[in-house]
Amino acid sequence: ISNVLWVYKENDRDHKISLILLTILWRWIISISYKNMKINILGALGHLGDKDSIPFLMAQLDEPYQILKIVAASSLIQCVCK
Repeated sequence: ISNVLWVYKENDRDHKISLILLTILWRWIISISYKNMKINILGALGHLGDKDSIPFLMAQLDEPYQILKIVAASSLIQCVCK
């Protein structure tokens, strides 16, 4: 993004709006990749089935995203059943 930012002039209203939209899009993309990474980590903990992971997985049930709660719950079940 930093390579693109220099193109925008401070006094150009349309470019300011484009910059704001680009920033919002960039933050959204980072948020999605973070969530996907966390899904993979939670799934891997369940696959390993280590009972020491249970406190961490329990804490993940408070996540704001339902998919993270579901994966954490699934991993908890895997840890308890192994």
